[in-house]
Amino acid sequence: PYGFFEAGPEAGKSIFETLGDLDHHLLLFEGLEPDPRLEAAREEIEGLLDRYELSVNVQRIESANQKLHERYGANASSMLLIRPDGHVAFRSAVADVVGLKIYLDRLFTRRGVRERALSIAHQDQTAR
Repeated sequence: PYGFFEAGPEAGKSIFETLGDLDHHLLLFEGLEPDPRLEAAREEIEGLLDRYELSVNVQRIESANQKLHERYGANASSMLLIRPDGHVAFRSAVADVVGLKIYLDRLFTRRGVRERALSIAHQDQTAR
């Protein structure tokens, strides 16, 4: 949904202005009340995202952006993975890092997997 930031460094900007590139975006909504656990969850999520061959920009949406929270139905702390075409690919509570991992495992390659597969194939060919 279309909406504007009301607070923070992006105040006055459309949310689509921050999503305007060819990467995925993970929006971390704080919820209508500040969630002190959000920063720790963000670190865990960023660590998970680093394991995949996927470019994701992580953006925290603070509770002061009430209208964005309302438009996205984020009353509690939530995460939304937005595809480059603007569609929501995954949505859950911020605490559901396992759900995000399961989703990513279905669609994206983990870093290093392709290199290991090519190395094994090369070793197999040279052994013949």
